[in-house]
Amino acid sequence: MSTIEDIRQVLQDFIAPELRAISARIDSFGQRFDSRLEAIEGRFTAIDQRFEYLTATLNAQFDSTYTRIESLGKDISQVRELLDFDRRLTRLEARQSPLSQ
Repeated sequence: MSTIEDIRQVLQDFIAPELRAISARIDSFGQRFDSRLEAIEGRFTAIDQRFEYLTATLNAQFDSTYTRIESLGKDISQVRELLDFDRRLTRLEARQSPLSQ
């Protein structure tokens, strides 16, 4: 055998099987990495859904609170108007009291 054939035979007998084994291990690591990455993506999707739910809930509560505040503001305005009316009426009655005596 010539030297080139000897080297070729050594490469085929020892290095090629090792390269195949290394390739198989890399493929195995790749598959495990992909499955773990999918699991992480699933968790992030769940977290995103929770944030969307919380955002929607908070927006609904804010809208409800804002509506209540607007209603309360209207009620306060009506009370002020009634108080102003009552004060005017009290002043008018006070003016008329000396005349009727």
